[in-house]
Amino acid sequence: GGLDHLGVTLTIKNDVVAAASVQQEPGDRQSSYYQKIFADNYTSYVVGKNIATLKLDKVSGSSLTPIGFNDALTQIEIQAKA
Repeated sequence: GGLDHLGVTLTIKNDVVAAASVQQEPGDRQSSYYQKIFADNYTSYVVGKNIATLKLDKVSGSSLTPIGFNDALTQIEIQAKA
């Protein structure tokens, strides 16, 4: 269906994710479906985890959205170290 976007905001304390939110930006109905599944289920995999070792795979049937989330994590780590 094309390239979609996912906004990611993390609160990090002592290298541990204290809070997380995602802003869904789907390009079509199918993307909307998978982004919603991801948004409804990702926090237990993220909050309380060390950002240096955090990497998501498939989350509740959504396999592409975690890739975008991981890309955002990389950017957030770089910003946090700057």
